[in-house]
Amino acid sequence: MKTESTKVIVSNITPVKFDELNSKYNKTLSCPCSTISMPHKTFVSNTIKFHPVCKSIFVNQSWIKALYLFNASQYGVWDFRTTASSQFALLSDFCSISQDTIFQIENDVGNNDFITTYLLTDTQIHFEVNSTTESFKNSASARIIMFLNYLRTTVRENYLVSALNTNLITGISSNSNNMIHVAAFPVYYKSASGNSVSCNQGNPTSAATLNPLLNGSLTVNRIPRFESMPNSTIVSGFFAACTPLEALLQSTLDCLYENECLELLSDYFPALNHMGVNWTDFLLTSKQENLSVNDYFNNLFIEEWSTNINYSKYFNECHPSVCTYTTTDRADISYTIALFISLYGGLVIILRLIASFLVNVSLKFKHRSRNTSVHFGSFIIILLFTSLSTQTATVTIPNPSLSTYKNLQMLYSATLNCPCSTKTISYRSFVSLSPVLHQVCSSGFVTDDWVVLFKQSTNIESPNDWRNRAGAQFQLLSDFCRLANKTIDDSVDRFLKKFFIASTVFNEIDFNTQLNSSERRCTSFVASRSALYGIATDDRLKLVSFILPEIPEINSTMLTCVCATNPHCRALNVIYTQTSIQGIYVSYVMPSSIRGCLNSDSLLLSTLQCLYADSDCFPILLSHLKKFYSSSELKLSLHDISPLINDPTQSRFPPNTLVSTIFKEMMVEQWNESSSYKNFYESCAPIHCTYSEKIRTKTIAGIMLALMSVIGGLVVSLRLITPYLVRFFYYLWEKINKRQQNQQQDEQGKY
Repeated sequence: MKTESTKVIVSNITPVKFDELNSKYNKTLSCPCSTISMPHKTFVSNTIKFHPVCKSIFVNQSWIKALYLFNASQYGVWDFRTTASSQFALLSDFCSISQDTIFQIENDVGNNDFITTYLLTDTQIHFEVNSTTESFKNSASARIIMFLNYLRTTVRENYLVSALNTNLITGISSNSNNMIHVAAFPVYYKSASGNSVSCNQGNPTSAATLNPLLNGSLTVNRIPRFESMPNSTIVSGFFAACTPLEALLQSTLDCLYENECLELLSDYFPALNHMGVNWTDFLLTSKQENLSVNDYFNNLFIEEWSTNINYSKYFNECHPSVCTYTTTDRADISYTIALFISLYGGLVIILRLIASFLVNVSLKFKHRSRNTSVHFGSFIIILLFTSLSTQTATVTIPNPSLSTYKNLQMLYSATLNCPCSTKTISYRSFVSLSPVLHQVCSSGFVTDDWVVLFKQSTNIESPNDWRNRAGAQFQLLSDFCRLANKTIDDSVDRFLKKFFIASTVFNEIDFNTQLNSSERRCTSFVASRSALYGIATDDRLKLVSFILPEIPEINSTMLTCVCATNPHCRALNVIYTQTSIQGIYVSYVMPSSIRGCLNSDSLLLSTLQCLYADSDCFPILLSHLKKFYSSSELKLSLHDISPLINDPTQSRFPPNTLVSTIFKEMMVEQWNESSSYKNFYESCAPIHCTYSEKIRTKTIAGIMLALMSVIGGLVVSLRLITPYLVRFFYYLWEKINKRQQNQQQDEQGKY
């Protein structure tokens, strides 16, 4: 039985009608929106539940002030009294930052345009909106954590001293001559190998404790040791570290869920008892197991994020005027009867022609009459009319391959339509995006062994020697390479997790155009890079430096700049040598290597020129390192350290480029971008392709068959109808004759 594809157009669309159509014709249903762009806030709202600590008394100023002790720095780094107030102040700031960020995310998502070419189902809308919201959340969280991690690195490598004596202990003493001496003792801990490691070399943590001993009983030799006192009580879920920030990030806040722990705090922080509250009423609930403050902050202290979608508002904004779908139907009964009669008549004609052909062929040539010519001409006219008639037909190609689609695109681009079975496609399925970082990030100059080698090769006799600070600077360079790589990886990962919206198959040109636009947005890190660079160069960091370094002139003992009064002091870095004859003297001035007030300043103001193969500096640098290398226990070979190569075809940063400039570009030399149209097409997986074309209604065989069927059908029909027509006309003729006879008889009767 013949089937026919019919395109049905439905108007006056309502949500109920759309649901009915979608349940029946979801594969071919298409409802174009009158408005294809609308802000999310027109139909999306959010319900957000924060971690209970952010709404608790523990982030209020009254609690934070009650934990403040004027002599907190004298208890030792392991004692919770040293950092308790600072940790909760930071926790309060983290909550505020998270809440402000969430507010901004809601605004950004709300103002972000939702693109909807065709009306989507409620399920599709939820999927799209949730994906967009999650992307904004991940992006905001990643930026905050990125800044936080770089701040942690900056504090550690610049050895910024905490006023709480948690990473450096300062002491003042006087001798018999009443001379005052200021001494500094780095806080250290014992590593697994038994070596002493200071806070600028690692990031130790231990459980925070409380000890009843008076702080005056601690000796100056005991305080710097990162070990808790005997008979101490552990504060559940809180830690001690080199800075209050590091301690807080590791904390799990267990104490705030336990009444006994809060009572313990009341014993050691007398001001808490003056608050006049029952701590049982303020215990936190719904604890998430084994999660630290760092984990909470990564998730912006969100416990639950519920997205509410008003589908009716979305439907009204989309406002589809019509919907179309395609149905495939078998021929109806009238067509079947007509076809049967035509076929029967056609067979009769064909058999008659075959049977009488040989007999009549000669007679037809001999006795061709004018009537025969007329009949033949009529036949030709019917034949031409039938053969020349055309119609616009919609052709459907089910499950087209890529090669089939490309052929159709070349022939029928104006009317071709191939709806995707998957309308939201992850970029990851067909896009590859990766950066090429500056070569220093993959060199030996950022390895741990190289950094440690510099830290071991310090020149104690000359504190102004570049080698005394080089280890920290190379550590900063290494950390920034890792940070840049992680930042870029996170950004690329967020981009690849996004979805490419394709209701229908894009042709390859349109696909590349739209994809290039998306990739450009992904690789535009101007705002993030500027903010990150701002942290690295923020003058406010200089204000918290404990020491007051001075920068002398080369070959001079005169001080021309003191960082305490001018944070922009700078001079060229030098390497000193000491001999028994000459004493300490400048043996080498390093070109394009600047000494600033902080290690971060020194690095940012310098270039990497000394690390290149075509530089005179590199072999001199190695020669000075070899003097210390023999005493090093590292397995590093200086012969394995390859210099950087100056190749303008591979790098957009010449050797004399400032490190700050390279940092601004996130160390990126270039982007390797590739996409697969084949993978996109396979992910789209079009159900079918339709196109319109004008076609002749019949082929030659079809024309002949149609003519024979028509003639045969007429013959059969006339055979059936003619007897009845003859009887009818005979009946009419008799009736007319009879009426005339009656009229004649009536007229004769009058006379």
